[in-house]
Amino acid sequence: MEPEEKEFIRYAVPCTENNGLRSRVSGHFGEAEYFCILDIRSEDKELTDMRFIKNPFIALEKRKGLKVAELLVTHKIDKLITKESITKKSAFYVLEDAYVEFEETDADTLEEIIEEIKLVR
Repeated sequence: MEPEEKEFIRYAVPCTENNGLRSRVSGHFGEAEYFCILDIRSEDKELTDMRFIKNPFIALEKRKGLKVAELLVTHKIDKLITKESITKKSAFYVLEDAYVEFEETDADTLEEIIEEIKLVR
């Protein structure tokens, strides 16, 4: 059975700020101030929607990554792009169960991530 071709791919990226395309990518998943949700059209790799979610779990002492993962699942993301690997962490298992794919990046801004998506993915 062939997988269904999606009209767009929904990405989530942890960010240190809400500054549009100039927002910096956070090096810490659970401690990111914001998460940017990007919808990229599959056909031509064009950005069709971009919105920011403030991390409501940043002040938790424990399990903030797990809580963020559960939040991102409710936004029906397809791919998570991070600077750090979350493999074998609780957030990884939540996202893996929701069939979210993982990618690591060295990009510093959302603009650089979108350029990477256009070129490679």
